[in-house]
Amino acid sequence: MRILAIFILFIPMTLQAYPVDTSIGWGTGISWTQAQFNDLNRKENNLIEEVSHSDVNNRSYPWNLYSNFRFNPYYGIELGYMDFGTIKFTKYYTTNHLDGRLDNLDIRNATIGNQGWYINHVFYVPLMDRLQMLAKAGFIVGSTDYVDVNSSESTSYDDSNNPTGNVTVAGPDFNSSSQAFSSVQFALGLIYKYKPQWLMRLQINQIEIEHSAEEEAFTQWFSSFSIERRL
Repeated sequence: MRILAIFILFIPMTLQAYPVDTSIGWGTGISWTQAQFNDLNRKENNLIEEVSHSDVNNRSYPWNLYSNFRFNPYYGIELGYMDFGTIKFTKYYTTNHLDGRLDNLDIRNATIGNQGWYINHVFYVPLMDRLQMLAKAGFIVGSTDYVDVNSSESTSYDDSNNPTGNVTVAGPDFNSSSQAFSSVQFALGLIYKYKPQWLMRLQINQIEIEHSAEEEAFTQWFSSFSIERRL
């Protein structure tokens, strides 16, 4: 149904005219995420597991390859592949008894990354002779990769909240999963035409991702600088 919706949204507009301008581009930049993960706290066997995060940071650089088809000075579509890069973070699982006593603490270092193919509406607003603003909205379909790296440390506690043991799970990559996703994708940017056939683009891309296997939901951003050539 989502693929059908894409065709319904995009094809009627593109059938009305041939592209008057076509370009290809490649860009890279820096990826980051809001340090706000919407984890679900679980209750089981009189225990409550709470999840929290810290030390969220970028691990690898993202990149973007695309083709742009403009049908008039104010509207076009863009097809491309985008890798949002990989985010590294520390994840804490704290398990308590219902009366508040600490039962177990797990600490994991993990990475998560998103990549996929997208199709976007692109709207252009001229600002100056060589400068334009663009706004993009569309769909991205791809995969989310989750990996626990290094090691996981697990500590259990007695009824007096004293640690009774420490277990380290050996790594690397002892827990990994990949999950397909489809999401709405937005972007804002500026395009500068510094030569008749060459353009530079500054852009901010955004997606919201849910990873059901790890019960993660978060927003990821990708600020990119692109070089674009008109064909």
